[in-house]
Amino acid sequence: KKRPDAERPYRTWGYPVVPALFLVVAGAFVVNTLVENPRESLAGLGIILLGLPAYFWWSRRGGSAPAAEPE
Repeated sequence: KKRPDAERPYRTWGYPVVPALFLVVAGAFVVNTLVENPRESLAGLGIILLGLPAYFWWSRRGGSAPAAEPE
């Protein structure tokens, strides 16, 4: 069982500013792509959405490999 208060081997530099900045920049790229190339970007989004049923099917079946036991 994982504990939220467990000691971590390292800390992320700049947390939570750096991850928030990444989300803002990535969101700007997505919005820009949707504005500049709406047909192509919507086609790509449709392809991604077509994969969601497969993702949910595999995640419900427990299709991932078992995690390694800590030493």
